[in-house]
Amino acid sequence: MACGPLLVNTIRCPEASSDRNRLVITCIALLVLTAITVWVSKLDFEALRMGEMNILVAMGVATVKCVIVALIFMHLRGDRS
Repeated sequence: MACGPLLVNTIRCPEASSDRNRLVITCIALLVLTAITVWVSKLDFEALRMGEMNILVAMGVATVKCVIVALIFMHLRGDRS
């Protein structure tokens, strides 16, 4: 039986605790990936003769963030249809 929105007490509804943990981990992952994007944008890849690397890394991080959002917040991770 799934817990209703009023039963968020972890004693009555242990699923709420695991959902909360999953959301906290997702938030931390998205914040870390955002920090990586900002950090990479500040790097000077021109000095290393890799001028297009900023956009490649930013697009890679954005793709990973998109997959995380789709799997967790759009509930595609548990969808079997």
